[in-house]
Amino acid sequence: MTQLWARIDRLQKSRGFKIIASVLMLVLAIAGGISYIAISSSESRASDNIEFFDTSGIEDANVRAQVERQQRIVQNVLSQDRSPIAVFVGIVVVLCAALIVIWLGLGLTYFFLNLGVLLVAGPMVAAVEFGWAGPNTAALARIIAGAATLAFWFSAALQILRLLLSIPSGPVFAVARNVLAEAVRMKVSLVFIVMLIIGLAAVPMLLNEETPLRYRMQSFLQYGTAGAFWMIAILTLLLSVATLSFEQRDRIIWQTMTKPVSVWKYLLGKWLGVVSLNAALLLVCGAGIFMFAEYLRQQPADGEREAYVARGVEMGASAISEDRRILHNQVLQARVARDIDMPVTKYSPEFGEIVDQFIEQREALESFGELVEEPQTRSQVRDDLYKDYITRLRSIDPGQAKTYIFGGLEKAAEQDAPLLLRYRIESGANLPNEFYRVMFDAGGVQYEREVGLAQTLIIDDIPPTAINENGQLELTVLNGSFVQNSQGQVGIMGNPKAITFPPGGLELSYSVGTFRMNFLRVVVVLWIKLAFLSLLAIAASTALSFPVACLVAFGAFFAAESATFLEDSLEVYNPFYGEGIGPAILAVVETISNAVIWIFSVYAELNPIEKLVQGEYVSWGSLAQGMAVLGFWCVVLFGVGWLVFRSRELAMYSGQ
Repeated sequence: MTQLWARIDRLQKSRGFKIIASVLMLVLAIAGGISYIAISSSESRASDNIEFFDTSGIEDANVRAQVERQQRIVQNVLSQDRSPIAVFVGIVVVLCAALIVIWLGLGLTYFFLNLGVLLVAGPMVAAVEFGWAGPNTAALARIIAGAATLAFWFSAALQILRLLLSIPSGPVFAVARNVLAEAVRMKVSLVFIVMLIIGLAAVPMLLNEETPLRYRMQSFLQYGTAGAFWMIAILTLLLSVATLSFEQRDRIIWQTMTKPVSVWKYLLGKWLGVVSLNAALLLVCGAGIFMFAEYLRQQPADGEREAYVARGVEMGASAISEDRRILHNQVLQARVARDIDMPVTKYSPEFGEIVDQFIEQREALESFGELVEEPQTRSQVRDDLYKDYITRLRSIDPGQAKTYIFGGLEKAAEQDAPLLLRYRIESGANLPNEFYRVMFDAGGVQYEREVGLAQTLIIDDIPPTAINENGQLELTVLNGSFVQNSQGQVGIMGNPKAITFPPGGLELSYSVGTFRMNFLRVVVVLWIKLAFLSLLAIAASTALSFPVACLVAFGAFFAAESATFLEDSLEVYNPFYGEGIGPAILAVVETISNAVIWIFSVYAELNPIEKLVQGEYVSWGSLAQGMAVLGFWCVVLFGVGWLVFRSRELAMYSGQ
């Protein structure tokens, strides 16, 4: 048996085998793509038989253009049926992975490993099909197959990383290669890698098939992406601290530093090794999440008898179901949000005149005469007046209406994609059992909604024709609804109280890209955040022992991740008023919280997972800004680590 495996190993490492196997894989990939195109073209799809209304009989040109545009919007959704992009991406990923494995000399090894997984998972699936086993067996088989596939991809990614790091010479790349070897050898990191692979493979099994497709997609993107990031982040912190602390504890660092190796090269090599491992893990996890999301997109949505075909479409029902429409328009998008245009800004000359008039009126009062001379007091007056102005602008009295303008929508007007209005209405104490009727008029298109208070709601079918020639959309909101009395007269019935749109409670968004490119940018942002965390942990381990460095690194990580929540909570935080310890506690909490928010503000703003789940656009500009700021902090942390580490007496370190 040993001789047989030796012959197989020599065969898979021979150049002739690599060339033949590569050509064979390329032929299979091309044949698979051609076969998919042929099958997709020959198969009749129910969505192809949907007939749209003939607009040639409409005499009004504007009405005809609006109907045709609405039909193009529906066709845009239906065009995603059996989209070849996901299949071609999957073929390319599998082909690249196979070629890497083949040219690493592991072609036959991986072939037999995959064959073993097929022999284990195949009979389990067959047993379920024949009724010999329950659905849990099929779920277990899918988890085994998914975990094995991710493990094979990760192993291939590690091999190619080692190869890339071995091409250039120098101590930096040698130290980085050693970190990759440590990551697989250390029990702590190996446990987290195994948990990550198995956990990600098990996430699809947690989805309830009876749940609407849009919720399943959002749940998978949330739990899959966030779960993978947190597991990799914890692994990054542990490995970054351990790779320095354990080498000092075990005196392995003596062999490295006596080569000699410069301190900055040693630290840079450690960081490069951890960052390379992060890239491999994110690449594998990202590929798995992306491919399953594309698979999930092609599943039947709620209200469909099959994917992209609504129930009762032949009897005049809508061509697309509501679940499919929301999935396409709200989730699988990259949307840019626009807030309402403010007539005046906080520091505009027009508002400055309002502030001056207010101060002049109050200066007549003796209690206010000396205070207004202080710049801080004037700034507070400006802040209070502007808050009051914003509140009055966003408030509508019962039975009254206000018009808000959204500008900068020139690109949205050119697209055949609907606009999305996200709104949140508050009134009084926001009682959960109160419902208000509100009318929206978006460029002549009216919507009447019964809304619950303090709930974020969405109108996702505003046509782009509602945008005027100036690239603006005029949105009129009526605090009430139209009613008709017994004599046939139409009047307005207002709600009991005034309504208010809080900051961020009235936004209009439109699509500027695809989900696929947005997902790519999300993965890049997560990799940047992991690079920052790695250098943070390495800098902490240069001065502290392993437990203390872990405490500092994890504390900073949790503070950075919760900075946004801390900022929102600080606005409503009040321990208690009065004399004594209450104001002192408030002052201390505010000081510490503001410091944490300021330090980690940029890190917290790079929150791509939430934007991905909500279908919001992750721009290259914000990515570049985050890279610049976090890059600056990385340089600072690297400098601090270098200054501390070069002053350490490593030869006298006891390991305790």
